[in-house]
Amino acid sequence: MRIRRNPDAVSVERILKTYEFVSVDCFTGDLVLSPSARREWWEEVLAIIEASEPTLLSEMAGDRATTAQLQWLGNQYIAIDGDELLGVWPSRSAFIADAAADRVFRSRFGYWDQLSTDQRSRILIGFRLFLDECPTCEGEVSISVGSTHVSTGEQPISGICQGCNDRLFEFVVTDGRTQGVNRS
Repeated sequence: MRIRRNPDAVSVERILKTYEFVSVDCFTGDLVLSPSARREWWEEVLAIIEASEPTLLSEMAGDRATTAQLQWLGNQYIAIDGDELLGVWPSRSAFIADAAADRVFRSRFGYWDQLSTDQRSRILIGFRLFLDECPTCEGEVSISVGSTHVSTGEQPISGICQGCNDRLFEFVVTDGRTQGVNRS
């Protein structure tokens, strides 16, 4: 039997390691944001924090974002172009984190623009998992683990800023496996 790989599949961990966005902490053995990636990311955060959000979205999405709008839909920050959904973030802080990381990835990752929007999104989300400071208020990001739902076995996990209460990421774990790390 031959296993076919999904051509859109991207190993987020492999990319983050290969391009030195993460490294192994010599004391704990855990993967952590590398010092150089942290420094570059913060430089970009400071450069863009006051930039217009449509400009940042246009940088991230290219031509697809020329008429896009950013708005709140419930508790999600979304980018839409007419009827097309371009992106969803759990907070403005998550959007700012991605916009800054997008710039860093473009400078380090030669074929960043050749990846699909979905592939880039998964990599940016993976990067956000390693953030321990909020890009908008510099508050500490802590992990919040919700209660396991009895009937489904699903357990929500979020990265929440202790300073402004923004969510930087959230995903669901079922039976010890991650399901759909997503922007919302």
